[in-house]
Amino acid sequence: MIAAFAVPTDRLKGAAWFGLVTLGIYIALGALESQRLVLGLAMGFLVIAVARAEQAGRVRVPAWLVFLGGASYSIYLVHNPVISVAARIFDDWRATFIVAALAGTAVGILYHLAFETPAMRLLGRRRQR
Repeated sequence: MIAAFAVPTDRLKGAAWFGLVTLGIYIALGALESQRLVLGLAMGFLVIAVARAEQAGRVRVPAWLVFLGGASYSIYLVHNPVISVAARIFDDWRATFIVAALAGTAVGILYHLAFETPAMRLLGRRRQR
């Protein structure tokens, strides 16, 4: 949330350095699960820096990554059921992982195109009125 508020403003100009230093601290402390809040803080500041760099034209994001970003919530919604099905079909964890990753992404993209995109268009039309 801090990143969402900070990106369009001039606040937190040293976000990249602060993110890198915080990430270094996390690694120096052993990168333990119990310190995941330190990692989250570091990533938040790095998101601010990268988002500003993109806005300034210093970073170009390929269209397919922008599309995957748009579909990411749909992918998130379907990934657990897909993993469950893949785990029941395959005995080998490698096959389960590969199939779950590919199928989860594919099913999430289909869900995004079939439901999420039309719903957002409909909501956009209602807001314009």
